Amino acid sequence: MVLYGVAGFFVLPPIVRVQAEKRLSAQLDRTVSIGKVRMNPFVLSLTLQDFGILERDGRGSFLGWSRLYVRFDALRSLGGDWMLGDIELDGFHAGVVVNTGGSFNFSDILARFAPASAPQAKPGRPVRIASLKVTRASVDFSDRSLRHPFATVVGPLAFTLADFRGMGRDGVPYHFEAQTEAGERLEWNGTLSADPFASRGDFDVENLVLKKYAPYLEERIRADLTEGKLTLRGRYAVDLDPKGRSLQLTDSELHLRGLRVVERSTGSAAFDLAALDVTGIKADAVASTASVGRVALTGGRLEVRRNGDGSVNLLGLLGPRPHPRLLRPPPGPPAPPR
Repeated sequence: MVLYGVAGFFVLPPIVRVQAEKRLSAQLDRTVSIGKVRMNPFVLSLTLQDFGILERDGRGSFLGWSRLYVRFDALRSLGGDWMLGDIELDGFHAGVVVNTGGSFNFSDILARFAPASAPQAKPGRPVRIASLKVTRASVDFSDRSLRHPFATVVGPLAFTLADFRGMGRDGVPYHFEAQTEAGERLEWNGTLSADPFASRGDFDVENLVLKKYAPYLEERIRADLTEGKLTLRGRYAVDLDPKGRSLQLTDSELHLRGLRVVERSTGSAAFDLAALDVTGIKADAVASTASVGRVALTGGRLEVRRNGDGSVNLLGLLGPRPHPRLLRPPPGPPAPPR
């Protein structure tokens, strides 16, 4: 027992750290570093501290965390499921980048580890997690494929899950909440099952800053969203069981405040709306049905103008941004031969 304890506490951790850094760096084609590895051979737990993966060019952090703790429950695993007693992840961070060509900064990893097509194997032993807790997490997202790049930071982020089983129809409770650098708030509460996937619960998305997401609209419309905040909340039910698929939205509502749409060509406001409230929203994607209980508009102002060429300014706002080639004047007639 003394030799077992000495090996588990003092001998194996530095070996695991060195080998993990070496092998993961080779597999991922990125520099991987681990600050410290701690093992407890008597409770079968593993702790990885200050774990980090650099970007492929080595100029920034791709993924990492401050502390990951995993405990394996050997006794309860004798009952048929692989049992993980506790999983705790603190200080997780990741950087997701969409490159100018549309690929991701981790597309090479997906291609390297993409599973080859093979006959479906017999399902193995399911995995059960007694408790999963994620705290102080954040995700940096940037999209460089747009005309004007988009960037946001989702975090701090927290997630909890209790008594989760990889197979079965029994839903387990979960809770997710996050904020962004712009003060936007996201929260989900409900139940979750994995195989087949099913989830139901409540969601609340508050104060989405519409101007922030304008880069995704500027190539599709000829107007700019300069102001406005959006809030969505309601209940949902998702079930991907082939015998009874469902995707439903109930008791949902939408609230829009302070919307302003500005004509890009003139810089004048074409549409102002103080408040829009839509309540009693119901939708069923499988049955292709939707209904709304009530729509209320407050303080709206619309500027409609007929231009000299007979076009209406509002209709022109809905068109896509003209391609630069289309803005060039058509070529004139060919020069007469000498």
